Amino acid sequence: MHSITAARRFPGLTCVVADLPTVGAVAQEFIGAAGLSERINVASIDMWNDPLPRADVHFYSQIFHDWSPTECVRLARRSFDALPPGGRILVHELLMADDGCGPVPAVVVNLMMALMYTGGRQYSGRELEQFLVEAGFGEVQRIPTYGHWHLVVGTRA
Repeated sequence: MHSITAARRFPGLTCVVADLPTVGAVAQEFIGAAGLSERINVASIDMWNDPLPRADVHFYSQIFHDWSPTECVRLARRSFDALPPGGRILVHELLMADDGCGPVPAVVVNLMMALMYTGGRQYSGRELEQFLVEAGFGEVQRIPTYGHWHLVVGTRA
């Protein structure tokens, strides 16, 4: 879980894992086992309708690929509205190439998404950057993390 790793790396960091109640219950078990219950809280929310947590950073890992471009912009805008000036959104995804021709792992996941789900797909870094800009974020950048995974980061002015 990303929040556990981040809390271990940054001793002054506090986190809120915001997810559906069933996921939150499982997350709470992992957080407790890691001995981080005092620094990582769990909030059961519907990200489309409930207020998003007030925080300095909103981190989405493998969330945007589940939704259409319109819904991605809507979700990014909800984060923009909840973040303070200087707050950041971090979108962690396996990116398609900007020309849509690879890399193979992203193409395979994209094919799986097309066969099993409706509305979502793997996006390119350029597309995710555009979603964040459309939602109001500035200073948008793409940061490689591991393999074909990247963070697409936007800052609220």
